Amino acid sequence: MNCSKIISLMACVLLMLPGCGSHKTLHRSRSLDIFKPQPNYQDHKNNVSIGIRELGSKDCVKLFGYAGRRLVSKTQKPFVPLHLSITNHSDETYLLDPKNISLPLVDAQTVANRLKPSVAFKTMGMIAGGAIITTIAATTGAGLLFLGATFASVPLFVSGIVTCASGATIFLIGTPLASAAKGFQTVKERRAISDDVCNKTLMQEVHIEPNQTIDTLIFVPLRTMKRNFTITLENRYSQEDTITFAVEMIKK
Repeated sequence: MNCSKIISLMACVLLMLPGCGSHKTLHRSRSLDIFKPQPNYQDHKNNVSIGIRELGSKDCVKLFGYAGRRLVSKTQKPFVPLHLSITNHSDETYLLDPKNISLPLVDAQTVANRLKPSVAFKTMGMIAGGAIITTIAATTGAGLLFLGATFASVPLFVSGIVTCASGATIFLIGTPLASAAKGFQTVKERRAISDDVCNKTLMQEVHIEPNQTIDTLIFVPLRTMKRNFTITLENRYSQEDTITFAVEMIKK
């Protein structure tokens, strides 16, 4: 196999990289049902039961993939993710509202941003890969041209020209196409992460119908996290009818 074919093969590999990267995505989506056992707090009042579990680094990885570690990483401003599971065994409809939780909550988009990959970083990685391959092609081509001129070898000289042309093609066509593909893939992944986090996080008032169980997440900044707080459920048809849980989180 001559040098020009080798360079062409490297170009093909560069163009295939965006597709290969999709098999090693940092994010994954899993149901909150995997965290129902072993709550840090549980209680039952007026035929409504509640369980709260504090999620650690391993739990976040299970739920969101490898990037989930960033949520609780001490190198950044860490969050405390709490999984709330509430079951309504009564005949009434209750409302769970973020404002009725006595903790400072982090909005879902801030959490999602912590999980998202950088479009610029991913794109620059492809550009750097293209630049490396182009440099190899240019160096190899220049060497072949030199050898062809030195030994008056037409095949070497032609191979040098073809190799240099292959390097230019990679840089001018292959690298932009691969970078654009990686950029679009990353944008799509960022949107999927936003949707996933927003679907799992308590963002607004939620109705808990009779015989219904809801599972949701809340995120609290670690520096303002309290082990004791309250969660109040309001009756949908009577604001005077409320259920207040005085939460005392037990460390496990």
